Amino acid sequence: MKKYLAVLAIAVLGFTISCTKASPEAEAKAMMSAMTKLTESSAEKLENAASAQDAASALIAYAEGMKAFAEKGKELEKKYPSFDPDNDEKFKAESEEFEKAMKKFIDASTKASMKYVSSREFMDAVSKMQEIMK
Repeated sequence: MKKYLAVLAIAVLGFTISCTKASPEAEAKAMMSAMTKLTESSAEKLENAASAQDAASALIAYAEGMKAFAEKGKELEKKYPSFDPDNDEKFKAESEEFEKAMKKFIDASTKASMKYVSSREFMDAVSKMQEIMK
């Protein structure tokens, strides 16, 4: 699951960085910030889940949110095909913040997986999350 989340984060980050509002750079930074906030809040929800249902809901909401970011990134990548932010120092701070948030999310989801390993509801949510993020 950790590997899957890491791959997804990298893919979404790539799509995200290719986005724009007033400029490609401004939109990419705004999306990266929003993705970081979603990832952090989802990690907190997992950490504070009082039940398997709460944890399951957090996973599914996260997957749906990240899928929406990926779709928006694809659309904007088509709009600005010449924008290539890979290894661009302009995005270093945002990338580092997202990486920290992703680590927190992976840690929280791993702990939740161990805690709710016997919960069919939670395990169904893990499967649904993987389906959403395909």
